[in-house]
Amino acid sequence: MRYRRRIVRTFEFNRIFLFASAICFAVALFAVLLSVTPGAAYSAVNARVVYFAIYAQASGDDDAASKAEECQSRGGAGYLYVKDSVVYTVAAAYSTESDAAKIANTIDGGQVKAVKIGKLRISKSDGSENICDIFSFCAYTVAEELSENAAAVDKRTMSAAAALEKCRLLKADVERLAASLTENDTASAAVKAFAQNVADELERALSSDKSVQSRLRYAVCATTVLAEDAIAAAQRG
Repeated sequence: MRYRRRIVRTFEFNRIFLFASAICFAVALFAVLLSVTPGAAYSAVNARVVYFAIYAQASGDDDAASKAEECQSRGGAGYLYVKDSVVYTVAAAYSTESDAAKIANTIDGGQVKAVKIGKLRISKSDGSENICDIFSFCAYTVAEELSENAAAVDKRTMSAAAALEKCRLLKADVERLAASLTENDTASAAVKAFAQNVADELERALSSDKSVQSRLRYAVCATTVLAEDAIAAAQRG
């Protein structure tokens, strides 16, 4: 009888111990979950690298202007890119290093410079995805179409008039997108300003007296540098 009573008491003690342990574990787990702040959700556009085919490195303002004019006379962008206090005259921009190298290798003293456009990361809220979509269109879609059109004019598979008409249509799209953005937050204001700047570069391409190819390539280079500045502005505050 004593033996049986001891078994019952031992069983009851083990059951109470397991129940108490389960309660303690649940309380501890709940405390941990409360202490963890859920990660914020973001809308984002991935970082990219654009490769500039460098026509020349300028030794001063006069030399830079001369090199830019010379580059543009050959259908290049003639864009003056400043990096680490050095002024480079850019012939064209490409999405791959190999494509940029093909052009750079045809230029005496040519080289390739990588321009890194950072990741656009915006705290998820109403309209954040739209902001990212607009940035992507103005930074990448516009540049890609301008580059393709300039190359098509080079190959004579597209007329200069058709290329300019496409540029006008892109400008209208960019202006429409810029107008759709409010300036209620830092990111929206930064991307709106960026889109307006891109539209200005497209207007410059349309009104310039340089060759169509040169104008379009200049706009691509300018858009690339503007995109990097826009991301820096969007991430402030």
